[in-house]
Amino acid sequence: MSIVNGKRKFGFLAKMKNLNSIVSLIVSSLLCWYFGLEGALIAMSINTSLVFFITLYLYKTSDDKFIDFSFRYWSNPVIKKLLGFTLMMITAALLKPAVEFFLRNHIINGSGINDAGLWESMMKISLYYTQIITVGLGVYYLPKLSSLDSDADIKKNYLIHQLLMPLYFLIATVLYSLRVLVIKLLFSLEFSALYFLVYIVN
Repeated sequence: MSIVNGKRKFGFLAKMKNLNSIVSLIVSSLLCWYFGLEGALIAMSINTSLVFFITLYLYKTSDDKFIDFSFRYWSNPVIKKLLGFTLMMITAALLKPAVEFFLRNHIINGSGINDAGLWESMMKISLYYTQIITVGLGVYYLPKLSSLDSDADIKKNYLIHQLLMPLYFLIATVLYSLRVLVIKLLFSLEFSALYFLVYIVN
């Protein structure tokens, strides 16, 4: 998907993401319905593999073969540059879950599992509303920026970034203003402590 995104094949990327989301939703719903919590854990563990095989199938059946896996274009300078990005991604992939795991266990040991659940719920809200911006940056803005050569073009497209940041703060402000309603809509009664906590803070 990253290669497709970098190639700016937005139509094919949208097709892949939509189909993967639909299949993941169906599989997760069925497993949760029949096996409960165990089914949800199974769905989390196999969804990535499902996405990979669906993406591979879509590419194999596509007429537009825009990805070349041949090694004849590889060179040492290119490999060195890519290894830097690879190291950055591996570090982020390892540190993020490790830090969340440490914080979650710290809250459980200090305050209990219920407070850890409240913390996790707030983390999920933050994750999903920030994705509104990060998806736009990752899918369109960054590939567009990386394809530019001149400083003038880069400065011109930097204006998009200046428009996205106010939009991000606007979404955050609206969500904060409607936080009581959002908590009511998204969570069950088990998270009522989070709802009352908002009133206490206010």
